[in-house]
Amino acid sequence: MRGITMPCLSREMISSVILALIVAAAQCLADDSIRVSRPRGVALRHASLYDRTKNFTCFDGKQDLTFSMVNDDYCDCDDGSDEPGTSACNNAKFHCDNLGHKGQDIPSSWVNDGLCDCCDGSDEYATAAGCVNNCLELGRQAREEEAKQRELLTHGLQLQQQMASEGKQHRLDCKNKLEELRGTVEDARRAREALEAVKKQA
Repeated sequence: MRGITMPCLSREMISSVILALIVAAAQCLADDSIRVSRPRGVALRHASLYDRTKNFTCFDGKQDLTFSMVNDDYCDCDDGSDEPGTSACNNAKFHCDNLGHKGQDIPSSWVNDGLCDCCDGSDEYATAAGCVNNCLELGRQAREEEAKQRELLTHGLQLQQQMASEGKQHRLDCKNKLEELRGTVEDARRAREALEAVKKQA
């Protein structure tokens, strides 16, 4: 039975395949984000805490609110957890999904302030800031930089191992040379003693 010959892929081809897989994964995440119902500014990890069919409990447990009071632009919870998508609470956090890049939490006071803080522009939903969604490009750049850093780290580790190996060999060479010199000194000492013995006999 003949063996199957696998095509030789260049580094560029492998990088393209990896990028395509990452983009596909980001699209899957986007689909999941669409399916998970949650108020604006809420991260997926906190989605279960915002159930539209129940009252909302402030994260600090001090108050129970009707769900209509979530993101109503009025700060009811001392911890700001009822206003993740508005700037009503100065201590709340707004979550940027930033699909294709890295999600981030920003102070909710930055929401609708006219400045684009999320790479997906989701923090400026009620302004004319004209934010451009450049998450995929930023994600690509970040992954390329991470790949470079990994390559540098790998090269550094290889260099460290090489230097350690060379250092070990150098120490071994020095040890052998020292033993050789000791042998030479011992031979010289014996020769001198033999010569002195001959002189005494004479």
